[in-house]
Amino acid sequence: RYISVTGVQTCALPISEQVFFQNREDREMCVSRGLTHPGRSLVIPGSGVDLETFTPSPKPFPGPVTFLMFGRLIPKKGYDSYLRAAHALKLRYGPQCSFWVLGTADYDRPESIALLERVMQAHSDGYIRYLQSTDDVLPILRDVDAVVLPSTYNEGVPRSLLESLACGKIVITTDWKGCRETVQHGHNGYLVAPHNDESLQLTLSKVVDASESTRAQMGRRSRQLAKERFDEKVVIDAYKKALGLERVSPLPAIRRPAVPASTAVRGGNIRPFQPPPGKRRDAREQRL
Repeated sequence: RYISVTGVQTCALPISEQVFFQNREDREMCVSRGLTHPGRSLVIPGSGVDLETFTPSPKPFPGPVTFLMFGRLIPKKGYDSYLRAAHALKLRYGPQCSFWVLGTADYDRPESIALLERVMQAHSDGYIRYLQSTDDVLPILRDVDAVVLPSTYNEGVPRSLLESLACGKIVITTDWKGCRETVQHGHNGYLVAPHNDESLQLTLSKVVDASESTRAQMGRRSRQLAKERFDEKVVIDAYKKALGLERVSPLPAIRRPAVPASTAVRGGNIRPFQPPPGKRRDAREQRL
């Protein structure tokens, strides 16, 4: 009878003893509509991130300021705005900056397939690097400076941003529910206006123009924010406290082995995009 809510999933809310939300706006909306009682609802800081697996590491060697956008290829996550920003900044800065995309299309959604085609065209035109799909984003995260998510997609707290914080990356995302929780503006990243190409391009330019020491300092602040607010141990403890389970012994953690930083070599272990076959990708790839 306990429901964890990341979107607007309302059918069971009125009969739940406790409802967990990942952002304040969803909780306020459900309370205002009478879907849950304020005393039986709680905001939990996202799903948490494993700080022992997702760890910071310096870029293996100097290079262009590299931005990454990763996740499922859904238009509302802001990929088109990112593509336009990449095109504009490559014209302005040339080899000083690089823009990567990692993600697979949802082949049940025509708009996702169309987005994949636009990303592939940008890759062919040379202003986007579209990377081969992978179940392990760590080697790629370790080779970038900043992660971008100009999203207006309704979700809790995006997993991609939590992993980016833990890896000590600058975060550039939308001033939008679930996203804004991961950024202290100007401290560890920047918030941009929703549906605003100019805001995104000016912000990305600010990161390119910043000194290497400034970017490194912002990355360290991201890691600190992850430790203070999004450590999965903190999140689990919050759930246990709300449910009165503080004294329950935790199950042993199952962790993936960490990927050595030495494997994250640009042009080496990171595989560039290969055109997909006509058939649907398997379900494992669609989890990103």
